[in-house]
Amino acid sequence: MANGDSFVTTGFSKPYVAKYANTGGTNSYSGGLKLGRGVSVESEIDAPDDNNFYADNVIAETESSQFTTGSLTVTIDGLGNDAATLILGLPEPENLQVGSKPGTQVEMQHFGKAMNAPYVAFAYIRRVMRDNVTYWIPVIHPKTKFSLPSDSAATQEDQIDWQSQELTATLFRDDTENADWKLQSANVMATEAEAEAVIKQVLNITDG
Repeated sequence: MANGDSFVTTGFSKPYVAKYANTGGTNSYSGGLKLGRGVSVESEIDAPDDNNFYADNVIAETESSQFTTGSLTVTIDGLGNDAATLILGLPEPENLQVGSKPGTQVEMQHFGKAMNAPYVAFAYIRRVMRDNVTYWIPVIHPKTKFSLPSDSAATQEDQIDWQSQELTATLFRDDTENADWKLQSANVMATEAEAEAVIKQVLNITDG
């Protein structure tokens, strides 16, 4: 598949997050991990209309619109404690002794004024198809901040009602010279593992 070929999106997988930092105009990432199992992702971009100058009854000059801000809506299977701690800036959990029997401690996570959500990178893999062949594209938003998510749960009736977790985040430009809000591979990957390797390298995630 040539880089300029069109394709249709067929899937979303492997959402990752990592804590964002920038020193001297260079991004760095730490603590990267899987956010969860991907269900869906949607981005909405805010940009003003083109600024047109008219002369002689036609558009003589135009200033193209630029990204100002945006938002992400990410749905995953469920938000684990490690991922929640990273994206919401939760404090370290505290031990709670349950009863008097030794060894019956529970770690209680506090969602309170000590929370301090950091800037994080958010990345995922976009699955696409062309001429009945599947490819993968890594997508990275270098600087985002997640909002406190809502909780919901419903009792089971005759069948399981699959209940996922919806998260929202604000998109920002990063602090590099390019002021990027999105990075995406210009060429497609033959396997999902290749696309995931790109994400892990950018976000400084090492296995093991």
